[in-house]
Amino acid sequence: MPFIVFVFLVFCIVLPATADSLKILYGSHSSKPLIFLSDTEKPSGLLIDIGAETAKRLKLEGKSIFSPRKRVLDFLITGKADLVCNTRPAWHGNPDYLTFVETVPDQDIYLTRTDTRFDFSNPRLLKGAKIGTILGFRYDKTFMKALNYGANHNAVPGYTNIWAMLSRGRIDAVVVSKTAAQYHLMQGENKNTYTIVDAGSPKYMLYCAVMTKHRRKDEIIAALNAMKSDGTLEKLYSKYRN
Repeated sequence: MPFIVFVFLVFCIVLPATADSLKILYGSHSSKPLIFLSDTEKPSGLLIDIGAETAKRLKLEGKSIFSPRKRVLDFLITGKADLVCNTRPAWHGNPDYLTFVETVPDQDIYLTRTDTRFDFSNPRLLKGAKIGTILGFRYDKTFMKALNYGANHNAVPGYTNIWAMLSRGRIDAVVVSKTAAQYHLMQGENKNTYTIVDAGSPKYMLYCAVMTKHRRKDEIIAALNAMKSDGTLEKLYSKYRN
């Protein structure tokens, strides 16, 4: 066998050919409609849609990569993933090793039970109220005022658990993003069971992020900016609001 052919065959065996792809991160730390997780179906939701559209514009295969919340940065650094689209610079200490692109607006609010006796529009009236937050998440100081006036804080692991505790009346309200709350209200009889209360916390933007030294960084950023400019991001977002 000629040496060149032999080397070629070894190369093919050791390094199996795979299509070039864009790998977008998702995880259980994101809520519906950002991500829908199922034991029997592929993940879907706004994050997957953004990743798929970005890959399409770059003429790449889009792949969804699961990551625990605490390993998001590790996945990006090691190249296990290329893009994360549910993040903010402040959550990473505004690092220069990540490049960010604004995607959709959001705001943290109270989602309360309609039968609660507490007035969540006034933190001074929340003594004894049970407030749930997602374990490990960061929240604006607006919500900490309630604790200063005697509210009880419950840090709950994950959205599934926090929705269950709210529905069973074990907590009076949860602090979640407005996007998550609005989607939750759209399900079944939830609109009659829960109420959104604006606590006055500042609005913010969610971002996509890619490693600054990523070989396709400029292409990815350009595609995301184009999606924002031509209305594609808003169209994808609106699909889950209506």
